[in-house]
Amino acid sequence: MNNIYSSVINFFDEDNKFDYQKTKILFEKNLERGQTNFYVSDNNFDSFRLSFKDKKDYLKNIVRLMPSNAELLVELNYNFLNEYQEIIGAFNNCQKDIELVIKIPVVKENNINYYFEDYLTYLNFLNDNSNKRFYLSFNTRFLNLMNNQKLIEKTLEINRLKGFIINPTYAYDLDFKEFTVLKEKFNDSFQFLAAADDFYLLNLNSGIKTISKYFNLLPDFFKKINLEIKNNNLEKAKKYQLILNDFITKVKNNGGEIAFKYLLAKSFTFEFNPKKPLSKAQKPVLDSEFKKINEYFVDKV
Repeated sequence: MNNIYSSVINFFDEDNKFDYQKTKILFEKNLERGQTNFYVSDNNFDSFRLSFKDKKDYLKNIVRLMPSNAELLVELNYNFLNEYQEIIGAFNNCQKDIELVIKIPVVKENNINYYFEDYLTYLNFLNDNSNKRFYLSFNTRFLNLMNNQKLIEKTLEINRLKGFIINPTYAYDLDFKEFTVLKEKFNDSFQFLAAADDFYLLNLNSGIKTISKYFNLLPDFFKKINLEIKNNNLEKAKKYQLILNDFITKVKNNGGEIAFKYLLAKSFTFEFNPKKPLSKAQKPVLDSEFKKINEYFVDKV
């Protein structure tokens, strides 16, 4: 599915180190389903801080495991341009299909005058130093504070920039209008992606690709929504999206990230032993909901 980038999910071993064997399984399971687009987020390190060297080693291992026929978007978030330069230099020599995502600094009202200059500095640096196309990742607060016309004029001068990735600050439906207005102003000059599983249908209708962690777990629901949109069955597509959203809410309310990884490990049939386990009450709820949603399309045409 070329409208979804499947998030690379990290698991950890007993020593709290990355379990790359499970990452390999995740890649393989996605490929079995015909999914070849992947996204590595800077935020999926289970809330512990990595040194620059640790992040570099992690990315090196992910690229090594990456299937040769896959496309990988790699989100970078560093403090200094020299760190970007080192990472970008390493990726410049990589023959695999990799594009970079630069997570630009958080904008606030009191730093807006400096922010745009920083933004242009990053753009020009990347344009001059990378031989790969890249995306910019920002939160929607940026759109509320920035002069969009000025943003467009300056951005169109950057020939290696491929697109933008939105990280919602508020409820996504409140942010979405501003994002789509920007997309229209750019007149399809760039690609747009959004990290919002529960608004996959809205993204589809707006020509925006989705970064999805739940595609790893429930590919059939995303495929079904996509199919119904292609067949112009909007009401069915809405129905499936609402069922998917209800499941996502139940996972969030019964353990959140740990619950998601518990179900993913169960789906891929490998062990998952988090330091903070789920409660006895949470597991049966998750098992029941997972069974129910997996059986939803059984005997349905």
